[in-house]
Amino acid sequence: MTIFSYYLYIFPALLLAAGIIRSLYYSVRNARMNYAIDSESQDPVAWRTYPPSALSNWFKRTIQYPALFRGRHRTPIGWYTFPTRIETILVATYWLLNIIFLVVSRNQKGLGGKNIDSVKLIGDRAGTLALWNLPVFFLLAGRNDFLVWLTGWSYSMFHVFHKWIARCAVLMAVVHSLAYAIYMYQGWYSQS
Repeated sequence: MTIFSYYLYIFPALLLAAGIIRSLYYSVRNARMNYAIDSESQDPVAWRTYPPSALSNWFKRTIQYPALFRGRHRTPIGWYTFPTRIETILVATYWLLNIIFLVVSRNQKGLGGKNIDSVKLIGDRAGTLALWNLPVFFLLAGRNDFLVWLTGWSYSMFHVFHKWIARCAVLMAVVHSLAYAIYMYQGWYSQS
């Protein structure tokens, strides 16, 4: 199970690396676009700016900036605020990874080479995933987090990830508890 748990950290690490690379790219680009010294006249000359590409415009227009459904951006409906499309895609990918790691089957052997009961196996995996989600949950919890500064993403984006990772950890803990309750009931029922 620990192999799967390490793979669970790859996705947030890739997201953070992409954010840091994006932030560094824009920092270097903005520094180059400000002013340079012309070698002949020693006067500041603005660098040539390039318009964004069509692919970049399409990505921002259709995936990055719009609301999840047609409507206003981040409009609360009751107690819930819908995230943007890109946040929804990233959160759904993280949940999908958790579900895949929960149900993927590897030939698990217990003590003495006996096959582990599938309910106990699901309970063990769910408990492990609940614990492995906690470091990512705490890493995204701070308001003045260093990751906000490193990636250039907004606090609200980190807050969306923080809330959904917490929901995932709680769901895995509930699955763990239910699976162990079923496993214990099966053991008690088979003895009587």
